[in-house]
Amino acid sequence: MDSLCPCQSQLAFAGCCQPFLTNKKHATSAEALMRSRFVAYHQNNWKYVFKTWHKSTRPSMSELRSGGLAGGVEWLNLKVVRCEEGL
Repeated sequence: MDSLCPCQSQLAFAGCCQPFLTNKKHATSAEALMRSRFVAYHQNNWKYVFKTWHKSTRPSMSELRSGGLAGGVEWLNLKVVRCEEGL
């Protein structure tokens, strides 16, 4: 049995965020993007976080790797309150 996805979707990782993180698929909604970025953050997959962060606001790769984001804020949970179509 596949393990559940860390994004808390209650779906198997292989059918949820893994295809995005392995570049087999692109996120087709804002929810899918944020879920995959949440998982990437927890897996220290800074390349994916960097790749999916808009150039105008993203920190440098070295800042990401050093954990210098948002004054030491730790992303512990993801709660999707509302979802609309599109990115």
